[in-house]
Parts: sequence; C-alpha cells; structure tokens
Amino acid sequence: MSKTARRFLSFFWRSGTKGVQGINDAAAQEAVEKAIENKKDSFPELSKATKASVESRPHSTPKADGRTDPLHANFRITSDDNRPITSAHYYPTPLGGKNVWFSKPKYNDGQQANEHFVKDEQTDDEGDRK
Repeated sequence: MSKTARRFLSFFWRSGTKGVQGINDAAAQEAVEKAIENKKDSFPELSKATKASVESRPHSTPKADGRTDPLHANFRITSDDNRPITSAHYYPTPLGGKNVWFSKPKYNDGQQANEHFVKDEQTDDEGDRK
C-alpha cells in the first residue's frame, strides 16, 4: 500500500497492546489493511470493514500437541456500527508464506493458520536438542 493511499480502517490498540517486542505496529496495520483490500472483490462483506482493534497483548501460544502458535497480534475487524466481520491475525514472521491469517478459513483460500504451526524441538535438561 503506498504512503499516499487513504486508509479505510481506523486502528485502535487497547492499553498495553502497543509496542510489544517483535511486533512492528505500523507494519501490522499496513499488512492487515492490505489483506482485507485484496479480498474485498471476492468477499463483499469485507467492504464494510472500517475498524480494527487489538484488544489483547500480542503473544505466542503453546498448544497441547507440542506445536506453538507463533507471536502474533489479533485484530478484531468490525463495521461502522461495531458489527463483527472477522478477526485478522498478524504474524511478523510469515506463517505458511503469509503475514496475515483470518479467523474464517474462507478468507484464507480454505486454509487455517494452525495448519502451519511447527512442533517445538525437543530438548534435554541442558537445553540441547534431542
């Protein structure tokens, strides 16, 4: 997205969610807006998106199966009247070749981000790989 392009999303970062190490806030906003823009023609409901809010601190999440959902910021995407449309998850390190994954698989060509989570490497008590 060029610097002269007008933003169609207003971004809101709840207290404590901005400036987290590993997340470039401006890059995250640009990537989320570009991802929505690229899907609008196929999914007209995304044209109603006007707000993106980060309500929880960006984080990674260990999963029970030994995989990890890597560091990401969750953006709640809503319309002017605050109706939820979807959520977008920004990964600073691309996951499956993409920085932005939507919660609804239809916006990701039928895929889900968790299909690309990597199993954590096993280590022994000294921290060496097994």
